[in-house]
Amino acid sequence: MNKDVPRLALVLAAAVAAVALVPPSTATAATGTFGNTAVGSQVDTDNSNYLSGSRFTMGSTDGAVTSMSVYVDQISSAPNNKFEVGIYTDSANKPGSLIAQSATGTLSASSWNTIAITANLTANNSYWLIYNTNGAASNRNNMRYNGGGTSTFSSSSTPFGTWPTTFTSAANGGANFSIYATYTTDDPPPPPPLSNSGPGGPVLVIGSSANMFTTYYAEILKAEGINYYRLMDIANVSASTLSNYDVAILGEMPLTATQVSMLSTWVTGGGDLIAMRPDKQLASVLGLTAGSDTLAEAYLRISNSGPGAGIVNTSIQYHGTADRYTLNGATAVATLYSNATTATANPAVTLRSVGSQGGQAAAFTYDLARSIVLTRQGNVAWSGQERDGIDGYQAHEMFIGAPNGVPDWNTVDQRLIPIADEQQRLLANMILQMNQSKKPLPRFWYFPGTRRR
Repeated sequence: MNKDVPRLALVLAAAVAAVALVPPSTATAATGTFGNTAVGSQVDTDNSNYLSGSRFTMGSTDGAVTSMSVYVDQISSAPNNKFEVGIYTDSANKPGSLIAQSATGTLSASSWNTIAITANLTANNSYWLIYNTNGAASNRNNMRYNGGGTSTFSSSSTPFGTWPTTFTSAANGGANFSIYATYTTDDPPPPPPLSNSGPGGPVLVIGSSANMFTTYYAEILKAEGINYYRLMDIANVSASTLSNYDVAILGEMPLTATQVSMLSTWVTGGGDLIAMRPDKQLASVLGLTAGSDTLAEAYLRISNSGPGAGIVNTSIQYHGTADRYTLNGATAVATLYSNATTATANPAVTLRSVGSQGGQAAAFTYDLARSIVLTRQGNVAWSGQERDGIDGYQAHEMFIGAPNGVPDWNTVDQRLIPIADEQQRLLANMILQMNQSKKPLPRFWYFPGTRRR
């Protein structure tokens, strides 16, 4: 079992607990419409005492309907100026079951007529918006429409105010009636503020609430004596935000094309980016060519020059998965090994100068934080297993492969090497080296006495 000193072994649990104590973000209600909001150029006939309407498909979010609106042309005088609306499910492109119906409303001629109705609609599902009225003549109380839709009407008379539970005797057509529903939807709440946002300074740690390993880089920086950082969720990072920092550490997370462009522009303008198992859209600015292969639970060897100076001169284990890139303008700081002795042609850590403003882009092709946590805390898949042959569950059993015929979690041959410390020290060295041209960065020293590496 690797005897790597567990200086941070309990910190991740504390970080996760702290995040859990953050009050949940409140969703904000947004309003949308579902149906045809255009005033049709044609006027239908015989809408009275029939159920008529069109089929529409919801967008990508669920919605809670609050009202429906229908555009009606000329109307009958009272009491034959009433209307109701309803919503049916879709069944093989025909109306199915009744979901909701409104109360009775009074029509206004040549205008939109809106009435309250409540229903919960599911994203990407189709529904039928249906109208019924009590006009005194076939040319009164009729909806406007355009072509190009999918429409229906009840082929047998349906007395006004009658809403069958199942829509039967339907005849379909191609009218796109001027009828729509208004609904509200809860926008996804903004990500909760990440705990331990840091004291501030020239280093930005970009995390994601979807991957808590990304917040662990703050703990790594503190352990390495770099106490001048700010932790921020990617959703809150803008070009303006980046302009306030010299160095950005980007945790493992998927990026949008807009975020890739933002980060690339910042690096070209002089920023220093360190990306952890980066989104492959960043390959160009990182000076890499992306491949499709990966290498999991393997080794890496760090070059003893540059940021790797003073770090152990042998291959060391990493946990998690690395993407196999080839160099395309970047320089390898560390190389992936398929086992303790066999080097691959793929880099584990890279560094590249970008643009003419002093920008640099570095990549760890695996997730450094995940590797450090798993090195110190063991294989979570072995949690709750009796693996040492002694009654009772012990923490060290998450590191023991035997007696199950699999290797120990951390290789015994490297038990005297502080593997996690060496890897996080490489990150600290890279931050200091990459920022040298901008400003010197102080570092709280943690080795005892006057010892130096």
